[in-house]
Amino acid sequence: MKFVDWLARSIEPHFASFPLVLAVVFIVGTFYFLHYLFATASGHATALLPVFLAVAVTLPRLSPKTWALALAYTLGLMGILTPYATGPSPIYYSCGYIAKRDFWKYGTLVGAIFLLVYLLIGVPWLLWREP
Repeated sequence: MKFVDWLARSIEPHFASFPLVLAVVFIVGTFYFLHYLFATASGHATALLPVFLAVAVTLPRLSPKTWALALAYTLGLMGILTPYATGPSPIYYSCGYIAKRDFWKYGTLVGAIFLLVYLLIGVPWLLWREP
């Protein structure tokens, strides 16, 4: 149906005027926190990675490979966000050591820290190695 292409063309003008670093932070951060809407990392990657990658590659300042890496690396970080984020999360949650409210609170806090560290260290490294 060409939905991904249409969405990329619709969103791209909003990012075209952003400085490169701001565009990367916004795209990667949005992709990362949208994991709250998905029950699995696989579902999140399957549904959103093609959309975000299609939008990102319309910005000519980075290669598609760098964009793919910048988005894909976050998939390993988001397992802490929710009690259903990855396979081990339900086990941690169902043990009863962490209350439901606390799991969400700590997941948000630790997830934000993970993302911040990634944006401060991982993304600059990716930009540095861009040919």
